[in-house]
Amino acid sequence: MKRKRLLCLMIAMLLAVFMATGCDSSETNSGNGGEAENQSYEAGTYTATIYGYLSDVTVETTFSESEITEVSVVEQNETPELFTLVEEQVPAAIVEHQSLSVDSVTGATMSSVAVVRAVSDCVEQAGADPSALRAKEIEKQAGEDEVYETDVVVVGLGASGFMAAHNAAINGADVMAIEKGASVAVSNGVKVSGPFAVDTPVLREMDSKLTVGKAFYHMMDYSHWSVNAPLVRRSLETSKEAVTQLMDMGYEFREADFRFETPFKNEYGGFHLILNPLEERVNIWENTLEKDGVDVLFDTTGEKLIQDGDEIVGVEATKKDGTKVTVNADAVILATGGFVGNKEMVREYFSGAEINPAGGSLSTGDGINMAVEVGA
Repeated sequence: MKRKRLLCLMIAMLLAVFMATGCDSSETNSGNGGEAENQSYEAGTYTATIYGYLSDVTVETTFSESEITEVSVVEQNETPELFTLVEEQVPAAIVEHQSLSVDSVTGATMSSVAVVRAVSDCVEQAGADPSALRAKEIEKQAGEDEVYETDVVVVGLGASGFMAAHNAAINGADVMAIEKGASVAVSNGVKVSGPFAVDTPVLREMDSKLTVGKAFYHMMDYSHWSVNAPLVRRSLETSKEAVTQLMDMGYEFREADFRFETPFKNEYGGFHLILNPLEERVNIWENTLEKDGVDVLFDTTGEKLIQDGDEIVGVEATKKDGTKVTVNADAVILATGGFVGNKEMVREYFSGAEINPAGGSLSTGDGINMAVEVGA
């Protein structure tokens, strides 16, 4: 049974390939007033602009003589679905705690940092010391331990986790999901160009000559047969089902060449370019999860698989505020992706290579480490 359940890890991770063609903030644990409590400002409103993830972020900060009274973002062109969370959380936290040591929105770190740095600039303009506000730690207030019971728990709500949760739910399971990010909008699965698939309605309409065999042997030869061949072939064989399900949810596709050279183009094309704008994709995911009755715990990181003999019977996790979560389940699906966001693991397993994912990555090897810990 244990081996069977852990197979979910390999399946979920490989499924992510067909949706592909994102950081945590540092946390503090104790309050510290110090010099920040004795700050004095030149009362008024000051403006600063700092580059975020995609654009300049312009922030206005208003001060009384003794405190920050208001922080507002007046101009930006960041990813709307993510920046909404930044705008809701970061300015309010700065004012509430009178500190620049606030948490970033998980999955929107660069945008969050831009707001904090802009306020820091305004503090300096107001004649105060921003380093004192950066040094003021914010005490975490963890809630009471939370315990849940469900049929299936999915750890990681990226492309593979989303599809795994959907399929478990439509087949009658009670499903929960644990997601490290602040919302589905942080997922690369929402933002990618589109999936690679074979024998889909899109390809059949254009009389594509692409076959599972052609795609399979190219992938295996390209990887020097170093990957799990049966799993690759199975994923190719079922890829049409995933694309069909996405179309049923509201996704629109057209066949298009890859952005890099491959043999899969023209009459052998298999890349499905997503035509829906990002906002629509986020709505599709949220509406599907709601319709399926999937309960999602955002800002929650899976940490340890729960064992009962040879059985995997749940997962332990921690919320961003430190609250401990236990989910007891008949089945656990690990869909946390790889470890491109974990520099130590990259150096260890990629012979010292340095990889800098654009905007950071929430894929830090959590699921891999959990599985290895129980003997996978």
